Amino acid sequence: MPEERLDYLFQKYLSNSCSREELKELLRLADRSDMEPHIRSSLRHLWNEIPADKSHTEEEWDLIYHSFMKSVDSTSAQASGESDQSSYHKLLTKKKTRSHYIAGAAAAAIFILVSIGTYFFYDKSDTQFKSVQSKPVQDIGPGRNKAILTLSDGSKIILNDAKNGEVARQAGISVIKADDGQLIYTISDAGSAADNEEVGYNTIETPRGGQYQVNLPDGSRVWLNAESSLIYPTRFKGNERKVEVYGEAYFEVTSNKLMPFRVKSRNQLIEVLGTHFNVNAYKDEPVVRTTLIEGLVSIQSDSSTGLENKVLKPGQQSLVGKNEIKIQEADIEIVTAWKHGDFVFKEESLASIMRKVSKWYDVDVSYEKGINENLIFSGLVSRSRNISAILSNMELTGKVHFKIEGRRIIVMP
Repeated sequence: MPEERLDYLFQKYLSNSCSREELKELLRLADRSDMEPHIRSSLRHLWNEIPADKSHTEEEWDLIYHSFMKSVDSTSAQASGESDQSSYHKLLTKKKTRSHYIAGAAAAAIFILVSIGTYFFYDKSDTQFKSVQSKPVQDIGPGRNKAILTLSDGSKIILNDAKNGEVARQAGISVIKADDGQLIYTISDAGSAADNEEVGYNTIETPRGGQYQVNLPDGSRVWLNAESSLIYPTRFKGNERKVEVYGEAYFEVTSNKLMPFRVKSRNQLIEVLGTHFNVNAYKDEPVVRTTLIEGLVSIQSDSSTGLENKVLKPGQQSLVGKNEIKIQEADIEIVTAWKHGDFVFKEESLASIMRKVSKWYDVDVSYEKGINENLIFSGLVSRSRNISAILSNMELTGKVHFKIEGRRIIVMP
């Protein structure tokens, strides 16, 4: 029964033992319109059993509580009318006087169910809640699976317009567009004739507001984030498998000790035997970040002081700049969030957040005089939500406001 499953997942979330996949399942169930009556009933029953969660400071819980109250003002009134909304407020007010932490934990949990897919945002420099005067009056939808495939002969295929099935055949390889945003390369011709054909190079490019997955001829898989590109051969031959990436990509490389896999990106060369890793090599980022999820990779940077070579272990991240290469521990959840369909920000600057927002929602961002681009925020938002899910929640801190004009976002103090 979906109702029983939702209760179970809700209890796990409240006890702080919910996994990422369980949280996503909880959000999916909560998003079902037929579950709304059960959710309202369950919240009232669960209220007295909510454990005190002290994983956040009192100030942060207070911000969450007020954020939740603001969301209930609009969503409850729309869903069930003013009378039910008033009873909801009475229940919340009564519980808040009993225990600040219990009310805070409950508010955080219910706030997630109300907003569906959005965690709170807060600014650690000033967590005092302030009323929001400015709200986006327009909205912009999220990115989706779209890309352009350029074949070795120069012909182009717009993959989001192409029908599912075989879109090209070259060098003994069949190129197939799947129905779930994948481009799959399979060997279609056996024998030496195909092996003797000249190897060409294909390029797949995702625009702003696009993403795509490529299954390479050797079985390796590559996920491309927005505004990224991958250059790769139609068939891997010789003593290496070499590709080039621009922008951001996540790799799952098929192991082949006789033919190492190499990835060329801005200012560096990555060599692997078989592993999972993420490369962020956008031109507008100050450094190139390579994060190893599992396996072993070697990072070679072409710095101004000569070639440097570093080996990454799982959980480590390399930062390659113009003059050096640094190794640090990585937050895997943040790095891989985009691949799992989320934005995850942990003490991240406003400027960094807006760079990601501009790529995924295909918008330009401008800053009014007086805005501090180094403001720090934390939060989680599903990449399937409209842009207002991010902007409105950041506005709840009272530290920043936004205006949407066409496909331009104006950031205001």
